[in-house]
Amino acid sequence: MKMDKERFEKLTVKEGSPTLIAYHVAEQGEELLWTRIGTVWDHDDFHGLTIELDLMPVKGGRIVLRECIGDDE
Repeated sequence: MKMDKERFEKLTVKEGSPTLIAYHVAEQGEELLWTRIGTVWDHDDFHGLTIELDLMPVKGGRIVLRECIGDDE
């Protein structure tokens, strides 16, 4: 999909709390290790999402997006 720079710059995120929290989930033996790696925000027009990653997983695992419920640390 191509999008010109002017249209891209008009995509704004809603103010307030994030829509979802991004986690990296990796197996560690018999357990799953969940690490918060970022946030996900709705666009004002509700036709897309912006993902802001604080960390980038480099080895295996999955990225899981979950609802932001209360103090979701």
